[in-house]
Amino acid sequence: MRAFVCGLVAIALLFGLALVGCDWRGTDTGSVELWITDAPAEYEVTSVLVDFVEAAIRETGQEGWTYLELAGITRYDIIKLVGHEQLIAWAGVAAGSYSDVRLAVEKMEVVMTGDMEMVIVPSEPYVFEQPFEVIRGETTIILLDFDVDKSVAITDEGDISIKPIENIAVSVRQAEAE
Repeated sequence: MRAFVCGLVAIALLFGLALVGCDWRGTDTGSVELWITDAPAEYEVTSVLVDFVEAAIRETGQEGWTYLELAGITRYDIIKLVGHEQLIAWAGVAAGSYSDVRLAVEKMEVVMTGDMEMVIVPSEPYVFEQPFEVIRGETTIILLDFDVDKSVAITDEGDISIKPIENIAVSVRQAEAE
């Protein structure tokens, strides 16, 4: 009987030591979700189609980028997002401080009174300076609020340009616990 009890104590001690090495609160990672919406406004534009090909974030003080996984679709009609939010990309990333969000756009099209016009897209990705924290075991949500009224400009020659960098409000919040 004594050997049985000693065996149980030894197993309990080994189990306890194994538990000490486990981090029940999760790893040193959190997650980031990148969402987009459109500010309500009066539009001359009836559709702004944007094809995203890359989303990334940069850790504060680092040169390189951490790439996010694009959501199932990559083409978004920004105008249809008035009052709604749409997930663009997400990833599990190291907990810590981040400084920038980067979006690469392959193509943009603007529809005005039924006519679709291609928009010249810069070859460089858009970079938004926005400090935020990724907290271990939590989800940080970055919301890009695109303002079509201020972003879409029509020149006297009829060319269309989009300037989202100056006209996107970026907000950061922690996801609500489920």
